[in-house]
Amino acid sequence: MVRNKKAWIKVLESTIAVMILAGTLIYVYSQNSDSYDSSAEISVIQKKILNDISVNSTLRDYALIHDEQSITDYANALIPDNYEFEIKICDEPQFQICKLSEQNAAKTIDKAIFVEDVILSGNLTSYNPKKVRLFVWLK
Repeated sequence: MVRNKKAWIKVLESTIAVMILAGTLIYVYSQNSDSYDSSAEISVIQKKILNDISVNSTLRDYALIHDEQSITDYANALIPDNYEFEIKICDEPQFQICKLSEQNAAKTIDKAIFVEDVILSGNLTSYNPKKVRLFVWLK
């Protein structure tokens, strides 16, 4: 009977060791999953939105008439809820200074900002180039 008792203690020790090891692995995994590199995910979404704006005639017309709200509504459906974003449409002379608004710039302090843009040269009837720039950051 004494030998059986030692065997149960060994089984209990092994079970506790496995639970500690599993708990440690789960903790380390959960810490790493929160800090994964989301730039690839965001880049794909940004490129899709900007490609749609350059290809879809309705969205393109919104950009050419400077209707940021309609484009923001479209992008809002595609960008995940844990991200914030801003769309800026700039005219040709201001291409170099097409930047984030001061209000949103204050929100992005110490955060990574993902920026993509596309230049639209106009449509068949007029040459009116615009730059559509999409800023995305984590909430």
